[in-house]
Amino acid sequence: MIVVTGMHRSGTSMFAQLLARLGVDFGAPTGFSADRRRLEAGYTEHDDVIDINSELVTGFPRHGGAVTALMSQVRYTTMPGPAAIRRRAAARARRLEQVASRYANLAVKDVRFCLTLSAWRQVVPVDKVVVCLRHPTEVARSLHKRQRYPIWLGYRFWDYHIRSLLEQLDGLPALYVRFEALTGGGYREELERLAAFLPLDVPEDERERVFRGLFDPNLRHHQADPEDRLPETTRALWAELLARHGAQGDPPAGAGA
Repeated sequence: MIVVTGMHRSGTSMFAQLLARLGVDFGAPTGFSADRRRLEAGYTEHDDVIDINSELVTGFPRHGGAVTALMSQVRYTTMPGPAAIRRRAAARARRLEQVASRYANLAVKDVRFCLTLSAWRQVVPVDKVVVCLRHPTEVARSLHKRQRYPIWLGYRFWDYHIRSLLEQLDGLPALYVRFEALTGGGYREELERLAAFLPLDVPEDERERVFRGLFDPNLRHHQADPEDRLPETTRALWAELLARHGAQGDPPAGAGA
């Protein structure tokens, strides 16, 4: 199984769409989100994956009706810890196994994998993880505009997801992809690393054609200012992500061509 994840508002949905258009198998479209607008927009999210992940984190499915959806959202903002997630995973082990078995040879995308990846690794082989990165200030501002989160809470929510993810990646091949590069001038290098990592048997010119048909530089509405001061814990986590991204080095020449 290939997992695509990252903090909310970090480009995970767009990146999963790119992978799907480049031939990565996310399963039949009939298994994607029941939200017609999201399906028509090309989203590759599976409701059963989101629901079991939501239950592991909050105790409530994300698509179980208006009340349970609200309860899921409310409890999510309390940021349940790893012990609570482990308890819920143990209580739902059989259903998690059933859901995971459907995707054992596919790619799956959900931001909640930042919190639940270890539980999935107990029941299904996770071969590779693609981690989407975006500057925490841009994420916090996007969450504020979209969901009215206070900026300080946006930083805490970012810390919560990223700290958890880094603790669960030991021993897993992971590729770090920067949202800023995909919406700027560094996208070719990111695409080349991606092609080598998965790998993708797609010529470079075809990768670029698909990419240009999907990514819009104007998507980056909340650009971080170099003078922005991050909270100390956020700054340290962001530095760790940048170090991991930088350690990937230059992409192999002709990767995936």
